[in-house]
Amino acid sequence: MLEAEANYGTSFLMFCGELFTVEALDTQPAWESIEILKKRYSNSLVTTLRRYVVASHKIPMAAFINTPHWQEKPDDQPNRWRYFVKSNKFVSQFGNIHPNLVLAQIDNNTYIKRGGPVGDYSLYLKDINGNLHEFHAESFFNRYDILTLIVYIKQLNLR
Repeated sequence: MLEAEANYGTSFLMFCGELFTVEALDTQPAWESIEILKKRYSNSLVTTLRRYVVASHKIPMAAFINTPHWQEKPDDQPNRWRYFVKSNKFVSQFGNIHPNLVLAQIDNNTYIKRGGPVGDYSLYLKDINGNLHEFHAESFFNRYDILTLIVYIKQLNLR
């Protein structure tokens, strides 16, 4: 809990408090917005992506950061995924989602490339009630990890 509070405080300072949130809300939830805000706030893609997901649009969104399927998992990393950051709305509706389920869909939809965009695709997840939903996912390879922005699109069926 103490570490979570420290991370929140640091993030708040790095992104000029509520200013980042106000500017992020004026964007479309898409990878292009992450890149624009990264430059504006002089932060890394990883920190900008994480802050964007938790502090901007009030829709189900997630950020997934993982080692690419074409590289060996680092020894100091227990899983191929490093972070699965979720918006509050994502947690309340999709708290049942295990990171390995997301990782499998990212692996199936990303391609080998030295850096830059590596996937633009639909991702499908079931909510806590078993209903299927479509998300739009954009994956970017920063030469170390795949960074994926996952944004809610629509519900596909009612159970």
